[in-house]
Order: sequence, then structure tokens, then C-alpha cells
Amino acid sequence: MEPIKVELREVNGQKKAVFTNVIPTAEQYDEMIEALGRTRGAIEPPVPADLPSGHAVTLHIEDAPRAEIGRELDGSSVLMLRHSRFGWLGFRFAEKSREWLIEGLIADAQNAQQKPNPQ
Repeated sequence: MEPIKVELREVNGQKKAVFTNVIPTAEQYDEMIEALGRTRGAIEPPVPADLPSGHAVTLHIEDAPRAEIGRELDGSSVLMLRHSRFGWLGFRFAEKSREWLIEGLIADAQNAQQKPNPQ
């Protein structure tokens, strides 16, 4: 396979990946995303454990959200979330983390029910 050459450029005020020698297939994009994620996970500084104060997060709205939930042999939970740009993202939660997630989602749902809908 020929190496894929990519440059990060600013186009109309947005950073874009521009491929200079080939147009990758969907499978090649998936492989690159996976490889970039593994590489980012191995370099310093690591991704912060907490969201930095004042950090702007780009929220991605899914028109057709999908999730799958499973259980590992050790009792931990697996949550697979489909992201239309990055594919399926898997998260493994030990019992304490699973409880934290459940409590947070329940509290958010209860909080949302108590507030009037701004329509």
C-alpha cells in the first residue's frame, strides 16, 4: 500500500486534513483514526483526566444516536457509542465508574424534568 500523505491546513477558518497524494477509502480513514488515537494515547502530555476550565468542547449532535451495552467476564460494563465521524467508540467501566455514570445520568434526567422546556 502506498503511504498516505496528509497535511493539516486551515480552509475557510477551519482546520482540515488535506490528502496530497491519494483519496483514502472509508476503511483507510477508520485505520488512520484508530492509529492516531493509539498514538495520541501514548504521547506526553496525556489527555487531561479532567476537562480544563474554560475549554471549549465541540459538541457533535447525532441525528440517529446508537449505543450498545454489554458486560465483560470480570463484571465490568462495556458501553459502545456510535459517532458518525469517528465510528464506534468503546468504553469499559469498572463497578465504581459504572455507578458514577448511572448516578450522573439519573441526576441530569431528574434535573431536566424539573426545569421548564425553553421552547
